[in-house]
Amino acid sequence: IPVKQTAESTDAAEIDATETDAKQWQVALNKFSLRNSDLEFTDRAATKKTVTNVSDIKIGLNGFTFPEKNLFKIDVSALVNKRGAIKIRGQAGPQSLKGKGSVRVRKLRLRDFNGYLPPQMQMNIARGHVDVKGNWNFSAAGDPVAGYNGKMQLKDLLIRDNQGDKQFFHLNDLAV
Repeated sequence: IPVKQTAESTDAAEIDATETDAKQWQVALNKFSLRNSDLEFTDRAATKKTVTNVSDIKIGLNGFTFPEKNLFKIDVSALVNKRGAIKIRGQAGPQSLKGKGSVRVRKLRLRDFNGYLPPQMQMNIARGHVDVKGNWNFSAAGDPVAGYNGKMQLKDLLIRDNQGDKQFFHLNDLAV
């Protein structure tokens, strides 16, 4: 159906657009901090019930604005199962959907993830941990892109056979 635009309909559209622009929300959050929080995840869908405790959670955001004027600062840290430490720092923007920063993971125990091994493997992770130290980035402008540049280490991995509890595989150190 052809539509004919008149001077009157153009004026009404301009008024609606002006009112919408004037009513847009603006948010400025200079500093947000969450300290000493804990979470527990229980995964019953894994081959055996797997519980992950995330404790001593600290989250800090500085300079968050909406609509976005500048990237805001992020600082997140936590303990995983009372031993593994995670620390993420950087800058990100919700509207530009981009960010960059650093990540460090220390002594993230692998045996805590035995519940995700299929029973057909007849094996379990007796010990081992992962360390990560590097820089991350992401951008969703156009085609989404995410990257990591840094070091990852798999340390002291011991996998045992469930049948006789014998050593199946041992790896002292693998660094990438």
